[in-house]
Amino acid sequence: MSSSVSSSGAAAARLGAIQSHLQHPNAVFPTATASPAPAPAPAPVPALQEYPPEKVAEFRRKYGYAKSNAFQMQGLNHLALVSSDMERTVTFFGDILGLRLSKTIDLPDGGQHFFFDIGNGESLAYFWFPKAPKSVPGVSSVDPESLMSGSFETAHGSMNHVAFNVPEDKIREYRKRLVVAGVKCSPVVYHADVPHGFSPTKDETTSFVSCYFFGPDGEYLEIASQVRTFTPEVDIGHLPRTAKDALE
Repeated sequence: MSSSVSSSGAAAARLGAIQSHLQHPNAVFPTATASPAPAPAPAPVPALQEYPPEKVAEFRRKYGYAKSNAFQMQGLNHLALVSSDMERTVTFFGDILGLRLSKTIDLPDGGQHFFFDIGNGESLAYFWFPKAPKSVPGVSSVDPESLMSGSFETAHGSMNHVAFNVPEDKIREYRKRLVVAGVKCSPVVYHADVPHGFSPTKDETTSFVSCYFFGPDGEYLEIASQVRTFTPEVDIGHLPRTAKDALE
């Protein structure tokens, strides 16, 4: 979950809240206190560039509401990533995160395909291929070193990161368990509808609360909780960029 930024400087500012995790994985971060009064209605998401209001309204009407002929999606069946060492992957997700291994498959070429139950009938799956190409950070996955300067770009068609849905009140507990297990984690992050993308504590602009960490093969992972319901009027305020925009 992330929003586009107009420059590398803005990207660095947006990621400033999580850059310290590589040097200070055991840092303690303050817990935001809940407001005793109901939070005010969120303001529309900010845009980092000007969009014609009439085009935004048309775009919102076209894509912000369910269609009668939409595929009847029921969530994700599974996401499939690639492991360099299936035993290490099983240890990480089975022992550290405590996920249940739900299915194992041997492939005809000598590879393997394992599935972990992540709840609601959904799975995180991994392939192991005996002749798989090596991971290329910054291409196939997020580069930890580039992340420190604000860049989390990966190649077109890549799996940038995987976010697991967890209860908001469990995020700090789970982060602590990861840190105790030696996993480098970001602080608890408050994703907010402000220009740089984050707020220091939970407030009326917050949309997600999360924590990032890396898996055994450099997978960029996240535990996250959406803290309010999204609506087209508030949460759709940008027009999509095109391949041509990247060349300008």
